[in-house]
Amino acid sequence: MVELNAGFLFTIGNILILYFLLKKFLFKPVTEFMENRTNSIKEQIDNAENKLKEAEDTKKQYEELLKSAHAKADEIVKAAKDRANKEYENIISQAHSDAQAITDRANHSIELERQRVMKELRNEISSLAFSAASKLIQKNMDTDENRKVVENFLNEKGVA
Repeated sequence: MVELNAGFLFTIGNILILYFLLKKFLFKPVTEFMENRTNSIKEQIDNAENKLKEAEDTKKQYEELLKSAHAKADEIVKAAKDRANKEYENIISQAHSDAQAITDRANHSIELERQRVMKELRNEISSLAFSAASKLIQKNMDTDENRKVVENFLNEKGVA
């Protein structure tokens, strides 16, 4: 039985020695490697999350800049349309004023020409009336003959 106990103790001793050797040379380095690997993965995940957050922040900033740019562009377009409408109204108003001035000048010219023609017509009619009267007086004729003379005179002058 001593042999059994010595073999048994020898085996237990070998197992303990093997355990301590494995612990020192295998378990400890493997555990350290696993912890290092775990820490490295955690750092990579943290870095990835930080970069994702930075990317989202940058995206938000770009979206705000884009909204701001669109708003400014809309404002510029609106201002340009307003200026164009004002210029259009000014041009139309000026055109109406110019047209009214031209119409007024034309009406004034027409009135002056009408007055001139009326004056000439009065002079011509006066002249014709005096000529007809002098011819009537010269002939001193009866009424039917006077009418014939006036009609002949007017036909000569191209009035009738």
